[in-house]
Amino acid sequence: MWATRARRSERAHYITAARYAKLHSLLTNAAVILSSVTASGLFASRSQSGWYYIGFGVLGIIAAIVAGIDRSQRYAEQAERHRVAGAGWSVLVNETEELALRRKTNGLKESDLDGLRKQMDDITGRSPSLPEWVFKGEDLEGTYLFGSSSS
Repeated sequence: MWATRARRSERAHYITAARYAKLHSLLTNAAVILSSVTASGLFASRSQSGWYYIGFGVLGIIAAIVAGIDRSQRYAEQAERHRVAGAGWSVLVNETEELALRRKTNGLKESDLDGLRKQMDDITGRSPSLPEWVFKGEDLEGTYLFGSSSS
């Protein structure tokens, strides 16, 4: 049960990290393209009428808004925090699998389970909350940050 929940938590964080990284990349690229078009358009339109200046001014404002959204939502930082959390859960998945093998051969001591339980509590405490959208369309209920269900 622990291994399943840890694996689902790992997967949920990696999915979230990938989504935030894509959003960051999309917004950053859009801001760069809009800024480039604005700057080159303003230089090329020096002899044009005021409408060109207004159009390129609006593009410049849109570029600033897109860059501001990316910065204020902190998609790059959120992606990194979820990637680190996913890596932490990955270590825990490996440990639960190792304990399962050890249980079959040598048996387990209570201290093994206590150590694993402490590690799970630690990772849960350090992991950022998962957004609700990550659970829609994914079999991720029962992660440590979504609540319990059948595992």
